[in-house]
Amino acid sequence: YAGLALLFGWSVSTLVVFAGRSPGPPSVLLACWLLAAGGLALITIAEAASIDASVGQLLSASAGERLLRTSALLAALGVATVFAVVRTRHATAMGVAVLAAATMFSHVAAGHAGAPGTTQWLNLLSQWLHFVFIGAWIGGLLWLLAGTRSRPADERVSPVQRFSALATIAVAVVVVTGTWQALDAIGLDRLDALVNTTYGRLFLIKLSVIAPLVTLGALNKFWNVPAIVRGQQHHRRLRRTVRGEV
Repeated sequence: YAGLALLFGWSVSTLVVFAGRSPGPPSVLLACWLLAAGGLALITIAEAASIDASVGQLLSASAGERLLRTSALLAALGVATVFAVVRTRHATAMGVAVLAAATMFSHVAAGHAGAPGTTQWLNLLSQWLHFVFIGAWIGGLLWLLAGTRSRPADERVSPVQRFSALATIAVAVVVVTGTWQALDAIGLDRLDALVNTTYGRLFLIKLSVIAPLVTLGALNKFWNVPAIVRGQQHHRRLRRTVRGEV
């Protein structure tokens, strides 16, 4: 997922934040794709080991269909990534974005969110949006660092403003979808599960990480970014805060 988040974050950064220009060397995208491919390979090996079967036996069974589907989308994403590396344009960046998001959806559909039930499609949509907007936000933060590192101060203002607006939307979606997933898994009538189950305890740990993360984001949006727009030299402070978020 880290590889997919970085690829999607690059696409959104290129299209929305940096007005069609790659925020960093496009060749890095190949490493991001290899990271995603390596992760999928490890998932496949782990699932085969969990049922005491070979990878070939797993892929030939019905359980392997979802892995093959994700592999096909990831392969198509690899082709789109090569095109984006050769020539970064709006069309190639959009191709990477669409295929990265589609691969995320396939990954989500293969997990617990895809389990049959009355709220299956709502769970799928929620989990997928959660992943996509984390990619835009956290993946985008890394590309923001790369894209503003060597640019003159006056050329950083617009990208910083655009990313701030994008991050605000992303954080809102992440919080709403994360809350829905927690309520669906725990339920309002079982709040004791927050401390009595592994899921609940992990959810509390995630909250303890999200709180300072959102605080740093708010610091950028309401203090550092307005100061930069006013012409005050807060670029170094902004970069320190973004590194903290990452």
